[in-house]
Amino acid sequence: MSIRRLFAGLYRRCLCGCGILIPCFNKMGNFAQYKKGHNIRNRIKKKGIENHRWKGGKSNQKDYITIRKPHFKYCDKNGYVREHRYIMHIYLSIKYNRIIYLPKSYHVHHIDNNPKNNKIENLQLITVYEHNLIHNPKKEINNVLV
Repeated sequence: MSIRRLFAGLYRRCLCGCGILIPCFNKMGNFAQYKKGHNIRNRIKKKGIENHRWKGGKSNQKDYITIRKPHFKYCDKNGYVREHRYIMHIYLSIKYNRIIYLPKSYHVHHIDNNPKNNKIENLQLITVYEHNLIHNPKKEINNVLV
């Protein structure tokens, strides 16, 4: 009789992948799957594509579409960047044949005022001052805002 057959109903391998033999039943009489402390992978919060709630890396934040790009220079603490800024970054990088990041002093304006329309034809790169003039129109008298 082989050892494997002798221990067939008494011991099994731990499911974490370590290969350690554990008793099939614990002290409480319940079926055991892991050695004590080896089930840590179920307690670790899975991020990105491994999470069961993953929706493809896109989300909506304040009417703007954000995409997950954790290695992007100007992403937030969760690794998301607004899609229109990322599209403008890619467009300018291809146009000038080098990597161009948009500084925070520049805004990407949606021409049709629809924040979900992120086609490059609808995006316009402008300064913060110009963006404020578009969204907060005031009369200019002798180059002074009133």
